[in-house]
Amino acid sequence: MSKNELRVKIKEKLKSEHVYVNRSHKKISENLKTLIQNLVSEKFNGRKFLIGGYSPILSEPIWFDQFSGDECDFSMVHMHEEIQLSYHLVNFLELKGYQEKLKLDDHRLKSEVQPDLILVPGLAFTKKFDRLGRGKAYFDNFMKNYKGLKVGLFFDLQEVESTYSE
Repeated sequence: MSKNELRVKIKEKLKSEHVYVNRSHKKISENLKTLIQNLVSEKFNGRKFLIGGYSPILSEPIWFDQFSGDECDFSMVHMHEEIQLSYHLVNFLELKGYQEKLKLDDHRLKSEVQPDLILVPGLAFTKKFDRLGRGKAYFDNFMKNYKGLKVGLFFDLQEVESTYSE
């Protein structure tokens, strides 16, 4: 199966399982919140750290659903036309109140930050941490040089044996 065929298959599966997907947002957010609390106490010695998030699009986990805003500081990814990513500080209340996609204004885009941890969306993931994205390689290019922690977020029905073309 080609990567494009796998993308279509996963998108169809997510669409047909929308009730399951909608119920899963809360659990994914709770698990992420627990992970962050553990990291803050164990790796960051109680220091708040900066999470690099994304605006979930249709069929992506709403990762901040169970957050209060006190767990960490938040930044959001901005995708540039040159297939590059940058992260910019956001207020948690803005994030929590988003409707479809949180748009970063020009003022905010002037100041980049380097998150301690980035959340990585994708269409499919393997147990070996391989990831199939949406096809433009934004996150793949960014992660090549990123030295912080990376957390892939997905629903269990997005787990596959392989993301490689046959």
